[in-house]
This record gives sequence, C-alpha cells and structure tokens, in this order.
Amino acid sequence: MREKLNQHPIVASSAAAVLIGLCIFAAFRYFSKPADSLPTRAFFTTDDGKTWFERDLTSIPPFNDSGGTAVGCTVFAPQQGGTQFVGILTKFGDRAKADLDALVKSGASRAAVRQAMMDVPADQKLCKRPGDSDWSSASDAGAMMKLSSQIKAPDGSDNYMMVSP
Repeated sequence: MREKLNQHPIVASSAAAVLIGLCIFAAFRYFSKPADSLPTRAFFTTDDGKTWFERDLTSIPPFNDSGGTAVGCTVFAPQQGGTQFVGILTKFGDRAKADLDALVKSGASRAAVRQAMMDVPADQKLCKRPGDSDWSSASDAGAMMKLSSQIKAPDGSDNYMMVSP
C-alpha cells in the first residue's frame, strides 16, 4: 500500500485531506447541539433554596412569583444518589434585568434571550449561596472561587453533579 501512496502523492494527499475534513465534520456534529435541544426551562426559588420550581428560562430573575421574589437557582444531586439540593442562587443586576425584560417583551426568540443572558456583563450577574445575605458579582473572581469551593451536598460531600430541569 505504501508503494501505491508513494507512486500517487496527489491522490494520497487528497484522500488524507478528505479524511481529515470528515473527522472535523463528525467531531463538530458530535460535540455541538442544535439550538432546539438546549434547555428551555430553569430552576427558581422564592425561599433561599429550601424549595424550587421550574419555569421557562425566559423568566428573568429576580421576578415576582406568588407574592415572593424568585431568583434563579442551580440544583445539584449527590453522584451516589441522595437528596437534591440548591448550591447557588443567581439573579441579574437592575440594568441587565431591565434590558432582558425588554427583550422578552419584544417577542424575541428563546434562543435570542438565552444568548443575551450569556452576553450579560459579569458585573450584572449576581450569585450567592443559600443562607448568605450578600450577593457577589460574577466579576469578583475571588468571591466566585470561594462560592464554588463551598458548595456541599447535604451529607457534607463535594461529590455531586448539576441537575437539569
């Protein structure tokens, strides 16, 4: 086979290029998700993470829900099974919230709203742990490192995974 490849280097190079292209295409298809397979719902809480509920992801936290103020929450589950728990609470700053609410009200697609949420400047993304009184900006790297390192399952372990709605 090597002799054939050496005798026809243009054919061999072309075949290699096609094979590499197919590999790149296959990897792209495998690792990218179509927009309609991305989440359409998110978790929210009105009681600092003691309980949570699902709602369309175009609900921009904080928002009023049944007389309480709802914020986003990230739900985790121990990898070995056990009780799910809220590890992080999230909301947008006033400026970002107003912009996102206006985008939703304009009738923008869910994909456009999702993208706008991802594009919000870090100083307008606020996070805290359940039980904490102060919200930290995602632009504060030290606070974010501390917050993420302090997430613990109810059994005290740090062996957990994020739950999707």
